Amino acid sequence: MAKTDKSKGPPGVVRTLGPLVDDAEKAVSGKTRNDGAKVTLFVNDIPVVTTHSHGAGKTGGQFYLRCHELADYIGDGDTISLRDVTGACLTIGKDATAHVVSNGRESQVEALKAQLEQGYVFTKFGRLSPGWTPQRKQAARRLFEAVADELKRTFDHDLMPAYGNLLGAVREGDFIVHDAGLFDTIYLSRHEEPALVVDEAIHIVKHLVDAGFAVKGAKSCTVYITSPSDRSVALDFSWAWFDSEGEFDISVGSRFRKSRDREGYHDFANAFLGDWPIRVPGNAEEILFQLYGENWRIPDQGLRTGERLTRNELYLFSDEQLAQIVELRKLTRRRS
Repeated sequence: MAKTDKSKGPPGVVRTLGPLVDDAEKAVSGKTRNDGAKVTLFVNDIPVVTTHSHGAGKTGGQFYLRCHELADYIGDGDTISLRDVTGACLTIGKDATAHVVSNGRESQVEALKAQLEQGYVFTKFGRLSPGWTPQRKQAARRLFEAVADELKRTFDHDLMPAYGNLLGAVREGDFIVHDAGLFDTIYLSRHEEPALVVDEAIHIVKHLVDAGFAVKGAKSCTVYITSPSDRSVALDFSWAWFDSEGEFDISVGSRFRKSRDREGYHDFANAFLGDWPIRVPGNAEEILFQLYGENWRIPDQGLRTGERLTRNELYLFSDEQLAQIVELRKLTRRRS
């Protein structure tokens, strides 16, 4: 059982301030005494980014924060501290409770504060980006529902939230603050054979373009779909399948034990992203374990699962198919 923030003892230690003191480091990291404890990074007493330590497994008690663009704002005399939910400071290094910046630059923290107040957040990739403001949430909902309607009407496929948006719907009942980029989606193919799954995916993308949607970009494992009339949001449009062995997978990839519950997937459940009611796969918790592991229930801004995403190359776009997607993107850019 995970310990609570009320356990006795010091709140924890900061192992490294990562890119805030060393360009080669990727994350601010450390360990809390209490597994699952909340940790917030402050600059000059301004809360900047928050995470929780892991609750189990080989990363239990450890936390990770990605905020490398914060290094562009801090300057001489700025003070960095990390605190738990009670406000107690984590120890930085051996015994310091705060780090005073000395990098030869002028502080830009007031400019940072202004952006945070406007709804900007440090994402899981460490970049300072527009967050899920009410306007962006509504734009995401309009785009998702429009694509979902087209997918259902034409192909009888159900569009579902995936990855961070599925995690938000199931775990938090809202958009995840630090997962503020594309809106992750999947549909489940009826096919098992890789060639049929991929051919269907590119056929669907071509149809969406014919139906008036735009291609913003693509990788071999996903296509970014947006609306020509509102490019403030885009869908990370991926495909899923159950293979001939009965294992569920997603084109963008998985990390842990794969679900085999085909029937459970179709037993859709109701969830919420704020005030937006949205359906999710009935086996959503199994899928979230498959994607994030045993700590999926704990908010982790640094997105450290202990395992890398792995993809089945047979189910991804070929170079030739990607070239077709590039042409679709050019077409939608000319059209808009």
